[in-house]
Amino acid sequence: MNCTNCNALLEPGAQFCGECGHPVTVSSNAPPKVPTCTSCGTELEPGTQFCGECGHPVTAEPLPSGPLSPAAPTLLEVDPPPSL
Repeated sequence: MNCTNCNALLEPGAQFCGECGHPVTVSSNAPPKVPTCTSCGTELEPGTQFCGECGHPVTAEPLPSGPLSPAAPTLLEVDPPPSL
């Protein structure tokens, strides 16, 4: 039997999937859920670490929309060394 969430092969008697942790349920011939990229929505193969379409890490949060701006650098003020 395969996991209904990620389609991984389940161990006999398993209560949870060893790959994704999804609870094991008996489905009524429903097709397995196809994982998709959280950034672009492309369908992913089970076990994929990065999206083949946009390169986004599969387990990360979606990329923010809009232009990315780096944080402004912080300048530290340093006292000059004491004169001898």
